[in-house]
Amino acid sequence: KQKTAYEIRLSLVGSEMCKETALALITQPTLILGITSDILYPLTEQEELQAHLPDAELSVLETGDGHDAFLIEVDTINDRVYAWMRDREICRERPEAPRLVLHR
Repeated sequence: KQKTAYEIRLSLVGSEMCKETALALITQPTLILGITSDILYPLTEQEELQAHLPDAELSVLETGDGHDAFLIEVDTINDRVYAWMRDREICRERPEAPRLVLHR
């Protein structure tokens, strides 16, 4: 039986387990989205996650929009998430993407 993230966190309370070992316990398929120009969450952090998660795929978004790319590149990100889910047969039909509406 796969452990849930909650069960893993519970097992690590008070533990001296290193983050690499903790990440290796997460067997859930994982899509990691990295943005080349994001200085808040640099691509090197996403690459480190991919290196230690046993079933992870890294998708890199090349953009100069920095951390805001997740708001600006909504369609591109949705395309990548849907393709990843479709390839793993998690989702057969593309769900309608929510739209962010900014009011001034």
